[in-house]
Amino acid sequence: MSCDKLTLEAAEKQVDEIRYLLESSEYSSPSAALTMNTPKLFQRLRNCVKCSREPTGASKKLSLTLKLSYFNFTWGDALLDVIFPFTYPDCGLPHFHLLSQKLPAARLEYCIRELERYLQPFSGHCCLSSAFEFMVDNVESLLSSATTDDDSSREPALLDKKVEGRNENQQHEQEAVSFIRFNHLLKGPEHKKEKAMLDAAKKDGLSGAIIWGTPGVILISNVDDDEDVQDYMRTCKTIGKRPDGPIVIHVMKEALEDAGIGGRGSKLAEIDTAGLRAMLGGDEGLLREALGVAN
Repeated sequence: MSCDKLTLEAAEKQVDEIRYLLESSEYSSPSAALTMNTPKLFQRLRNCVKCSREPTGASKKLSLTLKLSYFNFTWGDALLDVIFPFTYPDCGLPHFHLLSQKLPAARLEYCIRELERYLQPFSGHCCLSSAFEFMVDNVESLLSSATTDDDSSREPALLDKKVEGRNENQQHEQEAVSFIRFNHLLKGPEHKKEKAMLDAAKKDGLSGAIIWGTPGVILISNVDDDEDVQDYMRTCKTIGKRPDGPIVIHVMKEALEDAGIGGRGSKLAEIDTAGLRAMLGGDEGLLREALGVAN
């Protein structure tokens, strides 16, 4: 099975599993316990499945988020992000990321390791219901057993700094950020393609950041419509830079501001890998996902 594209068979299984969860009374509550992060892609794949049409050109992966505190308040502000690899469910498991402002990164990493260990027998099968049940049913043992010597000294998986002038709601606001990867992005006036890409982003009124190097990454934030990102990727391809992605990751708005990423229409900020790691709260799993080097 190809790892770099989604087949009709895999799309059908992913769509059916997500549709079951979204239509389940347990998850489709007004409290938005389960949020589809890629609704347009989900609808497009549903149409492909309905028409028995191969999902050609689908470079983005389906993603959703579960609000764990809806089922058990012990989880506090924790969110479980799920990204579907193209080969799921036939080969391997979904990619899980546990995000929180309050819990240390070491504790969250432990929880994900335990979840993935529990799900190993389910490899090759749809497993989201089992994953959600495990996280909800075992919250006390997961959080109490996860304490390590350096647990309290590790940074949370999402930044927890209190910034003067921000209210409590602002501290918890998140924003979907699209990460578009390229083989390389080189800085300097002599690199005409990269300059054209920056000009195109400015012309389209996009905000975000650029990471120079090999590989190179462009982050697009504060986008109302996923088509804006797709249009920009098509523009980059026309310029002669082949994009990969996007991968969508939810980031605290506070962390974006701290990284110098402004509102819609502002110039793309320049950050490095260290800055991206800080923006993601030190979560190495998210960092690998954003850079396209996830295990």
